[in-house]
Amino acid sequence: MAKIMKKNGMKTKKAKTAGPKGKRADILMIMFAAVVVIIGSVKVLSDIKPAPDVKQINAEKIGEWGFSGDKVKKAGSLCGIALSPDNSYIYVASLDANMIHKMKLPEAADREWTPVLSWGKTGDQPGQFNEVSGLAIDTDGNVYAADAANSRVQKFDADGKYKSEINRSFYRPRTVIAAKAGMVYVADTGLSKLHRLDAQGNATANPAGGRGKSAGEFLEVFGLAIDSKGRLFAADSGNARIQVFSSDLLPLAQFKVKAWKTNNGGWPMIAIDSRDRLYAVSQKTNEIAVYDINDKSFKYMGTIKKSVNNEPLFVNPLGIAVDKEDNLYITEMFKNMVVKIKPLF
Repeated sequence: MAKIMKKNGMKTKKAKTAGPKGKRADILMIMFAAVVVIIGSVKVLSDIKPAPDVKQINAEKIGEWGFSGDKVKKAGSLCGIALSPDNSYIYVASLDANMIHKMKLPEAADREWTPVLSWGKTGDQPGQFNEVSGLAIDTDGNVYAADAANSRVQKFDADGKYKSEINRSFYRPRTVIAAKAGMVYVADTGLSKLHRLDAQGNATANPAGGRGKSAGEFLEVFGLAIDSKGRLFAADSGNARIQVFSSDLLPLAQFKVKAWKTNNGGWPMIAIDSRDRLYAVSQKTNEIAVYDINDKSFKYMGTIKKSVNNEPLFVNPLGIAVDKEDNLYITEMFKNMVVKIKPLF
């Protein structure tokens, strides 16, 4: 008879001395246990997902410019940014001071930019602003400014002279972009809608959007950009994605921007270069995600965060513009500076 033994608090029987049949049984038990271990290992491995492949795209820091003298107080919270058609001048919007500054870019990177003119102050009259945000320049050099809290877009000539107002019952529009043939697109952020208008402010397409998570809807729309095919790309902040529309504002596609999931309501701005690479600014994570929009899947190319010297490039970046040589100009909202970089692909 087998003896009763206690082991680890459990009662077990001590087996008889194994004969030939017992040995075969032991071998079968060992094989069964091995199979169980292998199956368990496979299950554990299948549950382990590989870490996302984040490719770092370094960039050369070409220049960094700020304000001096009495203009320091008038440069609070730099936001929107745009370049003149010849890339000689840069326009930046001051969200706090409700001013637009026009600056002459230096010929050499180690020199300062030159103030040309500034205009605007807080108010709701022509030429005044209440939270001036995004800027755009058309081919004739006219300046469009999203005057958010006044719920309108204002149009000026290159010297800051007021020309007209576009008001389509917007609610806090944050971004405007100029397209070909005198058309402009407006991101009506408060109402989560897109508008296409002519130079006189007349609607030339049915508005797109509305609040929601489905294709063609937004949870606040911010940055806008147009690619070489005429497609409109719109930053959908609350849904952490970019949506793609035809020039007539018909929804075509969408893709997620991982960095925006942690943005907590940041103001995501975007830009597209001459090679149809899209740059998505992530304000809270201090980086710019890059996508190849020539690729049908809108392939993620990498993230710009550090210089060639492995130093951080940004502190709360916001506005972005691209020049003819595909250099990037980014407004630093906290530092009240503009950084010029050249991505190294």
